[in-house]
Amino acid sequence: MPTLLSQIAQAPVGTEVLIPGPEGPQGIQGIQGIQGIQGDTGPAGSTIISGIDGLQDALDGKTDASGFPEDAAGAYLCTIAYNETTRTITITPTGASFDIYCDGVKYTKTGPQSIVHGTTYGGHFIYYDSTGTLVTGLSPWNLMNTAPVAFVFWDSTNSRAIPFDERHHAGRDLYWHRNQHANEGTKISSGFAASGYTLNDGATDAAVSMAIATGRVEDEDIRVDTQTLADGGPYTIIHRVGASGEWQITRDSVLPFLYTGNALEYNQFTGATWQRTALAEDTFVNYYVFAATALPTTAITPTPTATAQYLIVPGQQTFASQALASAASVSALSWGAMPFQEIAPLYKITLRYNTSNPAAYANTARCAIVGFVRIVGTYASVTQTAQTDHGALSGLADPDHPASAIIFTPTGNIAATDVQAAIAELDSEKQATLVSGTSIKTINSTSLLGSGDIAIVGGVTVSDTAPTSPSNGQGWLDITSGIGYIWLDDGDSAAWVESGAVGSATIASITGLQTALDAKAALSSAQTFTGAQRGSVTTLTSSGAAMAIDLAANNNFAHTTTENTTLSAPSNPVAGQMSQIYITQGATPRLLAYNTFYKFPGGTIPTLTATASAVDLLVLTVPPGAAYAICQLIKDVK
Repeated sequence: MPTLLSQIAQAPVGTEVLIPGPEGPQGIQGIQGIQGIQGDTGPAGSTIISGIDGLQDALDGKTDASGFPEDAAGAYLCTIAYNETTRTITITPTGASFDIYCDGVKYTKTGPQSIVHGTTYGGHFIYYDSTGTLVTGLSPWNLMNTAPVAFVFWDSTNSRAIPFDERHHAGRDLYWHRNQHANEGTKISSGFAASGYTLNDGATDAAVSMAIATGRVEDEDIRVDTQTLADGGPYTIIHRVGASGEWQITRDSVLPFLYTGNALEYNQFTGATWQRTALAEDTFVNYYVFAATALPTTAITPTPTATAQYLIVPGQQTFASQALASAASVSALSWGAMPFQEIAPLYKITLRYNTSNPAAYANTARCAIVGFVRIVGTYASVTQTAQTDHGALSGLADPDHPASAIIFTPTGNIAATDVQAAIAELDSEKQATLVSGTSIKTINSTSLLGSGDIAIVGGVTVSDTAPTSPSNGQGWLDITSGIGYIWLDDGDSAAWVESGAVGSATIASITGLQTALDAKAALSSAQTFTGAQRGSVTTLTSSGAAMAIDLAANNNFAHTTTENTTLSAPSNPVAGQMSQIYITQGATPRLLAYNTFYKFPGGTIPTLTATASAVDLLVLTVPPGAAYAICQLIKDVK
């Protein structure tokens, strides 16, 4: 566009050139036109948002629903049952049908729905998948888009199952559920009072059995009110076996622990395999009781003998003392494939096994319950309820805490770890140090120096003068000379015999002792006795037509007949032994036969004198080899 100057320069002479002035102010805006007429309203939609099933809840901030809806009273619209023989789970509507939600979609099921799980050992998951189809498998379900129905733990060895109810509510928060399952697991809500057992009483089976009242156990949003556990069972006990540690289910025990014969057992891992092992004598083991959301026995076919809503697990180690067993925790159990998230700890039972005291431990498994503690929590967090003030405990006068059960950390020269062992160690190992120590000035508050007698338990008198009226074997330590003496009284003479300096005496140096020993008869030398020598007489009895004799017991025996009997071959015959048996007939004469060990002259076996009160004498001697005895019966001694 030409500039203003170029326009002036190029304009012809006399032509007007328009020079523009400055821009003027903006004009006033014109008036807005009139709005047009509103068009007709279009047709209404076929549905409204609040009418779309489930969408309104989602818009209100809820996650997509998965699970089983409830009625107004909070009850499911279906029931669940299990057939152990056919391994079948069946879901039956309480009415004509029931609904489930999977990934926010509702599916309506009409009539019973059944499925059979496999025979593989371990856990089987039964659920409706994301398409609403009832399926089963060994892999866990996805909590976010499926509707779990049941979890069945299958013991393939015994064809036994523990079926858990896994019907979760459709309205639960799925993210909350997933967090609770991973970090909390099943919990105890209320109830489960235990009774029937007696602490520290092993006299009867009744004292070591128990009953548990009904209670409520919660698996996230699932709440199960269990049936009662009857006193005397049967009890459901699960334990691990074999190299792989498979769990096996036992339902026939009338006592709440494992035992074979009269031996209490624990679940030992040897380092290579799991097994049931008898406890060592006078040791301790813990058994644990768990509550589970398992189906009641009324929902299982055929009806099992024991409920799986209470599972008893044997301890996997033993303890030398009750204190050590009490300190152990349920968290030390090794679970393997068992779904420990689905069970909640309830009680810890501490048992003592003892066969050396049959009167106190006379029950079948020779044990006593010495601890019965309520434990509360989950598999991740467990607490034991106990009194914090020792003075508030009951039974303080009971002998529940022997010195062997009080443990401590060894210090100084003491190596023992409990009070009883420390006492024994001091008694046996420290005595020499105690006696020879230079820092000991008194005994029983009496000085070792100066006059006065100090009596020490054991018959030794410490004094500067000999005790008066001593008894045979009494000791006396002369504190002036440091020499010990023993009062010897053999019936013929009595005197204080010097034992030499304390700690250094030998037989030869003990004044008078060697001479006294030399005066005694030696068994290896010929002796001439000037006094009478006599032996005692041992009575023989007959039982079950047999009369036993032990030639190590005596040389002289006597028997009064009570029945026809046989003299059995003797025990402990020794070549050169001579013995005799005085045989007296009772009011009714009896017959005596002989074992072939006894040989008579000419091989003729004699008979007893067949007269009441008659006395016969059987004399026998054992020849070299001790394979038989040469006998002679001297009859009718009058």
